[in-house]
Amino acid sequence: AELDPPHISSYDLQVEAGTAFGKWYADDAAGHGSRPPLPADEAAADMYRDASRFWRDRGYAHYEISSFARSPADVARHNSAYWRPAPSWRALGLGATCSEDGRRFARPREMKEYEAWVDAGAIVEREPAGGDALP
Repeated sequence: AELDPPHISSYDLQVEAGTAFGKWYADDAAGHGSRPPLPADEAAADMYRDASRFWRDRGYAHYEISSFARSPADVARHNSAYWRPAPSWRALGLGATCSEDGRRFARPREMKEYEAWVDAGAIVEREPAGGDALP
């Protein structure tokens, strides 16, 4: 059976240092070598262009960085708030970022600081006006 999904998310794998996946991948690369190497940047860029062409040639609209939709009704709604003027969204938890009227609110990124923030009543502080305000 041929697949014909209404929406595709096609992401490039990024191995970030300091993450559990980054440690798992680095440990293997240093010792066992059983995990395949990631493609070089130029090859990854070629793969990105190939994927974009592949999906566009099949009638998908390319929107955002790695998203493709069969029609406007198939565009993922979970990210759309981030791209609207003066977006507002809520987020909770360690390191979470939310927004109200285009202004960011950031949660502490370290557990000790996060626990202290919660103990103090979880007061939301806006980032400075010239800082990370969203467009």
